[in-house]
Parts: sequence; structure tokens; C-alpha cells
Amino acid sequence: MLGARWSAIVLSLLLAGGFGPGTASGKEVPERPIAVRVNPLSIPVAKPNNAGNTEFITVYLVVNKKSHVENACYWIPRIRDALMQTFYQSPMAWDHFTKLHLGAEDARLYRTVQYALNDKGLVARVHAAPSVLTSAKSLIALKNTPITKCKVEKAEKDKKKH
Repeated sequence: MLGARWSAIVLSLLLAGGFGPGTASGKEVPERPIAVRVNPLSIPVAKPNNAGNTEFITVYLVVNKKSHVENACYWIPRIRDALMQTFYQSPMAWDHFTKLHLGAEDARLYRTVQYALNDKGLVARVHAAPSVLTSAKSLIALKNTPITKCKVEKAEKDKKKH
């Protein structure tokens, strides 16, 4: 009786102590996807009464590896330009804008991003949300994926000053 209890305690300590998957056993723990936040975009939205209007959206690029974040950040200017061209060529309908956080435009934006990057396989998926809803509803849609934003290098800041 005492032996079974001790073996259960020792086994639980070994698993909790770092000898489980991803450490000494040789198995690697898969990386979690990371969402890279693109600064908000002001896009045209077609409202039902033909009144043109612009609204702000926030786009998230979901990458599969932490090492892809820096590459995604490098391509953000090109991605922003491609997204703006897409929205100005074919403005978003108001009913799509109101359902944006539910993924109403995600497939269209993903195709645009893949085309802009020449399908480098860098971005796994794209999610967009109205900027006023970026906190709670986007986190639900992103399934608690960690969100990061690109850091502007000091050299780039210095170039802008001169």
C-alpha cells in the first residue's frame, strides 16, 4: 500500500518537475500561433443609404512561429498598401463591417495578403475587426492567441528625424 502511494507521488513529481513532454524526453512542444497587429486602417464602407463613409479597422496577421513575427513586421508596409488597394477597389458593405469581428472579410483579406507576399507561407490566417471592438471580440475570434505589434527599429526612427 505504501509502495503504490510513493510511486504515484514520485511519478507526479517527475512529470511536474520538468521531465514531461518538451524537455528531457526529447519531444518538442509545438509553438503557439502569434497574432501580429497591424496599425488601424481607415477604409471606405458602403452604407445602405449610399452615404459613403470611412471606418477604422484593425487587422491581425496570425503567424505560426515566433521567428516569423520579424518577417511579418518587415512586410507590413506592403501588406497595408495591398489591403488599402483592395478596400478602395471594392468598398466593404455595411453589413459586412458590422459582422467584421465574426470573420466576414477574413478570407478576402487572407487572399490579399498572400498575393502581396507572393505566397511565402509566412501568414497562416488573417483576422480583422472594427477598431472599437479590438479588445474583447477580437480576442474571442483569435482564440486567445497572443497578440504582438511590430517594433520600429531605432535606425528607422533616426531616418525619419532627418
